[in-house]
Amino acid sequence: MNYGFFLGEVIDIDKFKFIYGKNLRYKSMIEIKVKLIDKQEVIFRGYDEIADKIARSKLKFVFIYGYIRQGYIQIKEIQEI
Repeated sequence: MNYGFFLGEVIDIDKFKFIYGKNLRYKSMIEIKVKLIDKQEVIFRGYDEIADKIARSKLKFVFIYGYIRQGYIQIKEIQEI
């Protein structure tokens, strides 16, 4: 699995979404768009506790540790700087 460390400014926070169904790995999700320090815009997804933390706080500049997936990066840890 590929890991990455990212540093940038939060541009957009999509709505907090609940995921419904049986035998699901995650119950909630949030998607954010971040402009990295090298000017690239990247989409990150946070699930469950991470999604709740993002939805409750007003993040501006962030440090993100995450897994690189197909089309997005899954957040493992996020900290405001």
